[in-house]
Amino acid sequence: MEQERKLINIKIPDHLVQANKRLKQPAVSAPDAGRRCLKPLYRRRFVTRTLAVALMLLMASGLSVWAFTYKNAVEVYVGDELIGALKTDKLLTAESLAKDAENKLKEDNQTEVIVTPNITLKPVHASKSAILEKGELLDKLCPKVSFQMRAVAFMLDGKPVAVLKSKAEAFTVRDNIFAKFTESESDIESGSFVENVSIEEIFMEKSAIITMSKAFDVLTAESAHISVYTVKQNDVLGLIAERNKMTLSDLIAANPGITVNSTLNVGQELNVEAKAPLLSVKTVETVISDETAPAPVQQQINPRAKTVRVLQDGQDGKQRVTKRVTRINGIVQQENIISSVTLEEPTPQIVEIPPQ
Repeated sequence: MEQERKLINIKIPDHLVQANKRLKQPAVSAPDAGRRCLKPLYRRRFVTRTLAVALMLLMASGLSVWAFTYKNAVEVYVGDELIGALKTDKLLTAESLAKDAENKLKEDNQTEVIVTPNITLKPVHASKSAILEKGELLDKLCPKVSFQMRAVAFMLDGKPVAVLKSKAEAFTVRDNIFAKFTESESDIESGSFVENVSIEEIFMEKSAIITMSKAFDVLTAESAHISVYTVKQNDVLGLIAERNKMTLSDLIAANPGITVNSTLNVGQELNVEAKAPLLSVKTVETVISDETAPAPVQQQINPRAKTVRVLQDGQDGKQRVTKRVTRINGIVQQENIISSVTLEEPTPQIVEIPPQ
């Protein structure tokens, strides 16, 4: 036992121990060494690729957000009503769009127009199918926009009472009104409205413009009113009623104290109920007519005569009379004889009378 213990305690030289250690270590192959060298490179590539993928995802996300939020169009409103969308344009403004609408309305209506600026624009993102061409949008915009167009109006005391498209239409209506109250055989020297009436160009909404026939009806529509008539030479109740387009009974009813047998005096005033149009027409006309030339009465005094006796019956003649007649709404206001030409001489009536 002691010998075995002595053998165990034998000291092995150091160089043998080192050699033995080298023999016990596993041999390192060349491929394992290469892998250990490539690990840092793989690591860097992995990080780079990961970062690239993350960056691409981030960019894609940003592009998606931009695509849905980018203002590529403007919505066009008239007041609160949406008309449509147009592609974004640096030169497009509410004022320029209003001017385009004004030009289109001018072309459509063949006259000057003024557009009320109630157009607003709102930047939005819109799909391609929702964006209109400017021509399409103007077709939708023009019926909605407020505008006034050049027109011509009959102005009564400074206020329009009938609005027409043009001066030609207004003058035609005026001439037709004058013709309504003019005798066919007369020659008009002058015609005018009694009221303060003028024909002027104005800008007015299209809905206010009426046709010529409608304007004629409006301006000649009659309403009843009471006026005063002054009795002239040779006037009788029936003639006065006829001139004022009244019945005899209506004339008597309008004048208490007057009867069928009442005697009228020159200068006496009577109430007449007449219907007058919105615009009253005053005309001065030259009227030529053939009238009776009354037979003159010749008196002969006979000292021996006891009573009045007709010695020769008279016979009326004929004369052509030229008068200047002033009428208001066809009713004669004044007559002045300009000239008369005898066509047939009257035969005088000869009356014998006793001395006074």
